[in-house]
Amino acid sequence: LLLETAYDTAFRYSLKLLIDEAIVPGKWQLLILMLVALAAGALVTQASAFGCDYVWARVGSRIMATLRLRIFEHLQRLHMGFHARSQIGDIMARFSTDLVSVESGLTAAVPAGIFSIGGILFSLGLLFHLEWRLALITLIGLPLCIVGPRWLGARAVAADYDHKRQEALLASQVQENLLAQPVIKAYDLQPHAVTQFRNRLETLVTATVRSNFLAFLVLRTPNVAVLFLHLSVIGTGAVMVFRGIISIGDLVAFHSLFTGMSTAVTSMTWVGPYLIEAAGSMQRINDILDEVPQVTDPEGVAEMPPLSSEIRFDDVGFKYAPEQTALTGVTLTIGKGTQTAFVGASGSGKSTLLAMLMRFYDPNSGRVLFDGLDARSVTLESLH
Repeated sequence: LLLETAYDTAFRYSLKLLIDEAIVPGKWQLLILMLVALAAGALVTQASAFGCDYVWARVGSRIMATLRLRIFEHLQRLHMGFHARSQIGDIMARFSTDLVSVESGLTAAVPAGIFSIGGILFSLGLLFHLEWRLALITLIGLPLCIVGPRWLGARAVAADYDHKRQEALLASQVQENLLAQPVIKAYDLQPHAVTQFRNRLETLVTATVRSNFLAFLVLRTPNVAVLFLHLSVIGTGAVMVFRGIISIGDLVAFHSLFTGMSTAVTSMTWVGPYLIEAAGSMQRINDILDEVPQVTDPEGVAEMPPLSSEIRFDDVGFKYAPEQTALTGVTLTIGKGTQTAFVGASGSGKSTLLAMLMRFYDPNSGRVLFDGLDARSVTLESLH
């Protein structure tokens, strides 16, 4: 990428040499030599560009595969409480919409950003070499191209995060509706379902408009600054040529370099929305990766031996939430080889007892014992 950027900048600077050193003095051999050198540089640069594209595609694919695997593995370790409160559509959106945005930022926006930054730095150095006064005007004007995106960037990332969240909620609502079709049809709830969907859709539209508008503003504001800066540079340079301060070759090369640099700045603003979208998506992915498993193996725990006697609940208490008590002071024994049935009304704790047995949750008080061994003192793998 840096080689390609350097050649692009050198090609623009070569216009000065072609005009002032070869064309105007009429040096035919020097002109041919310069053109051959430029052609050879183009071949080398393009060969490296093809290699760069392959390497970038390979690295990007491996990074995305690693990220997908990391999310999936983390989901396997997360406790049942997380899965109970999470919507499947929302989690699926992290794997589909969010990861696609991250991939676009990684494989398209990041290389373009590196190319643009290199172009700005190389061009700025040669601009000062050509004519420091015009370069100074350029340098003073460049911050104006950055102020808008920097001021709007954080707002755009937050808006994109909310946009992705609303998309996930809509997907979850569609999934819930499809699973509940027998109930919806039996009770004639189609109008109610459509009303709910329409309301959710309006919320998504509002979030989408805000997200897209802020992303477009990030893209637009530098272009306005570049346009006025370009007019200032060309006007000042034309006056300097008219007064004999600089040569025509200087002005042509300066204009070409400035155009390349302004294109790089514009490219930076083009990649901005992609990076903003990728940043918002990565934030949603990190929401999952930052989730800490509540049921884990303490350090140094042993393997559970085969059951030989009994399973015992010893004064077990559990709450799903501070205001949601599921079990209180449960004590019971299940002998090896026996059949036991839990009977009770809905919400009385039958499923919670099974969840305690499998250590999907840890009790808030009391113990679950296997032959006297606390379930928390053995590995989850051996317990299951």
